[in-house]
Amino acid sequence: MLFWSAAFVVLLGAVVFGQLPFTPLRTPQWILLGVGFSTVYPEIMLVVVGWLFALEFRKRLSPDARPFLFNLIQVGLVTLTVLALGAIAFVVQQGLLGAPEMRILGNNSSNLFLHWYQDRSGSVVPQGWVFSLPIWTYRAAMLAWALWLAFALIRWLRWGWECLSTNGLWRKDERVTPPVPGEPTPSVPSVQPSTE
Repeated sequence: MLFWSAAFVVLLGAVVFGQLPFTPLRTPQWILLGVGFSTVYPEIMLVVVGWLFALEFRKRLSPDARPFLFNLIQVGLVTLTVLALGAIAFVVQQGLLGAPEMRILGNNSSNLFLHWYQDRSGSVVPQGWVFSLPIWTYRAAMLAWALWLAFALIRWLRWGWECLSTNGLWRKDERVTPPVPGEPTPSVPSVQPSTE
């Protein structure tokens, strides 16, 4: 059962990320986010983590950045935002309607069937045991997690908009073309104020 090792890595990452001042999430929020993702596909959480850190990078971007680079970052952030929101929607849908992914591998076992094997035993054959809860317990926990995530996402999106709109949303490429030698520079006609 590989779920526990994946959950341990997710929780360890949540504690580390909670100490960093780059996102609006603190350690408890990172842990809650990680717990919800760990029961589906924890790898998808990397998209959300990358999105949050990319927004903070955009907020700290120098206002003197070239227009082309600035606009390219804006397009990339919008694309990453769509991917992150899609990942969150997928995890919520899988959590509410699917079964938890416990990552049970080996010996022809799966989430629905555990095949135990003991190559050596004494006079008394060891007995396996399982502690389990009804599936509605998992669904209720995922529903509570999804409700927390909905309210948290409103705050994160507000913060994300502030990051995205710092120093403007889009920049025009204002290239100044130097005058060609020998050509007269165009003069702007002056307008005399009317005395009437």
